[in-house]
Amino acid sequence: MNTMIRTYTLLAIVIAALWSGTASAMEQFMISKESGIVLDASTKSLKLTTNASGTVNYVISYTDVTGQTIEYGTSNGTISTATTTTVLAAPSGFTKRWVASVNVVNSHASTSVTVTLLLDVSGTTYPIRSNVVLAPGDDFQLPVDGTAAVGGGSGESNTASNLGGGLPNFSTKTGVDLRFNSFDAADFDLASNLISIDGTKWLTISAGSAAYQPLDSDLTSIAALSTTAHGRGLLDDVDAAASRTSINAQAASSELDNLINNCVLDNDSTPIPDSCVGDGVDGGGGGGGISYAEASAAVLAGF
Repeated sequence: MNTMIRTYTLLAIVIAALWSGTASAMEQFMISKESGIVLDASTKSLKLTTNASGTVNYVISYTDVTGQTIEYGTSNGTISTATTTTVLAAPSGFTKRWVASVNVVNSHASTSVTVTLLLDVSGTTYPIRSNVVLAPGDDFQLPVDGTAAVGGGSGESNTASNLGGGLPNFSTKTGVDLRFNSFDAADFDLASNLISIDGTKWLTISAGSAAYQPLDSDLTSIAALSTTAHGRGLLDDVDAAASRTSINAQAASSELDNLINNCVLDNDSTPIPDSCVGDGVDGGGGGGGISYAEASAAVLAGF
């Protein structure tokens, strides 16, 4: 209904203008538009800014009105860098350039681009539509009625973030694809729609103490020692015999015990019994006795 009323209103304005002859019918027709963008001076143009390199295509339809003459045209192109581009030039002379539609498409396969449509008046820019985020495949449209829409098969541009200090669920955003880390059904109770931790998958203090050596200050001190190959070799000796072999020691015997207990004393001047040297005379009486010092030296020398 509103469209029909507007059509009849415009038709009435055109007829009135033609009848009176006081104004251009085409200009009256265009002026009657309730909204839209008009470049009515040679100092006005449309510009588009892009914030990233990509493939941004634009098509702008417009109508030039000069007196009783009307001409239709389009301006189109591709923007591949982060820059500000004049997408519709200013009209010349007394021409008024009415913008019918603006269509901007992000044709890049993976990069999102933020665009801003500007009206430039003698070098000063005024935003018409600011910071429109176009995901790959999205398009920005500005119809003749001045309203703007962002759409496309890829949906709106968005992102995601992780809250809290736990393990992150959101990974990355590639193009229009939001990528999340998956949960393992063995680790979480997915059937109840709750993230409930499976306690059997985690090591408790008691289980850890049973499976591993508890922290001990003596072990910590030993671990801090610098060892040698010889010292480490003693650690794997399985018995006393193996240890004697490692240190090249004399094996225990009754003869060695008798010698140590009865013959090696701390008095160098006391005669040694003949049982220690075997000549039958104690001390120096038989001519074959030796002193304790000599016997001690003999023991240390291994006889």
